[in-house]
Amino acid sequence: MNVIYWLLCVLIGLTPAVLVYRSDRKKNIPVKWLPAILRFVTCFLTAALLLAPAFPSTKTEEEKPVLLWLQDNSSSMNKALGKDSAAYRAKVKALWDQWKDDYTLVPLAFGGDLNKDSLFRYGQKSTNIAAALQSATEQYQDRNIGAVILPTDGIFNEGLDPLYAPLGNAVPVFTIGLGDSTQPKDVSVTRVYANKLVALNSNFEIIADIRADKLNGTATEVSVLHNGQAIGRSPIRVDKDRYSTSVRFETKADQKGFQKYSILVPPADGEQNTANNRLDFFVEVIDEETKVLILAAAPHPDIAAIREALESVPQYKVTVTTDGSIPGGLAAYSLVIAHQVPASGGMQPDLGNT
Repeated sequence: MNVIYWLLCVLIGLTPAVLVYRSDRKKNIPVKWLPAILRFVTCFLTAALLLAPAFPSTKTEEEKPVLLWLQDNSSSMNKALGKDSAAYRAKVKALWDQWKDDYTLVPLAFGGDLNKDSLFRYGQKSTNIAAALQSATEQYQDRNIGAVILPTDGIFNEGLDPLYAPLGNAVPVFTIGLGDSTQPKDVSVTRVYANKLVALNSNFEIIADIRADKLNGTATEVSVLHNGQAIGRSPIRVDKDRYSTSVRFETKADQKGFQKYSILVPPADGEQNTANNRLDFFVEVIDEETKVLILAAAPHPDIAAIREALESVPQYKVTVTTDGSIPGGLAAYSLVIAHQVPASGGMQPDLGNT
């Protein structure tokens, strides 16, 4: 509260107190100043409560900018730093000592996940740089984040490309490149697209995204495996340093239950990271019959086209009626297609409340 506020409160409390004291001074009472004191206290507190909203108080608190130090803790850092690991740690701690007066430093380590307790151990088998950036900035989004410092060798085998990582706040990210800055040779299976649920004895498509770096002019082969056995192959030729393509396979689901499939690319000569050359996924194959009823007012070319398309899927059993009858009742069908029904002056099937 400012000085004017307190002066007003004192003045409002003091005025009636003086008047009471002057009045009581002429009377024959034991303690002439006590009523005046009580009146002052009462009026002072009342004024303080009533005037407080008119004099809002502000409190300024300075907070140092927060520096998030995201240390790559993956096993590949052992190779990046080599014998300089101890020297690197000493330089980092010297840098922290320079910053401690001006910044609040938050050291964090990451590999597959983010933690505070294992800096400079370099034992993580996976590296997800994008997730670490997102998680760190989200955890401290209510603080004044000055910057994110990211010492890393730049090698990641999980998650998004760090360039497209969604950050909790719009904060600057400064990277410290460690180890060999050249892009290593690498071919990888980045993503696979396939239906999770497939009908028995039906054909389904598998699409695999393949990426190759620093392998311009080389040829390789992408394979799809079912329970470890190759069921399809597709050759590709890499024609640039940063190459990507999608490879399509079509296979038949001939076994019920959960089936394991894999997309495999053999390691290239000189490739160091082979963990991303294979991607496994599962497809559930079901053996259930789905009945479809087509109600038509009359024969029509559209009906034949719809029926042909549906019957190309083995588990679809299609029934077509043009006389309004519903064999077995509506409850027997999973899907009813009405074509020009009801027709004026023509067939009026009894669909009940369905």
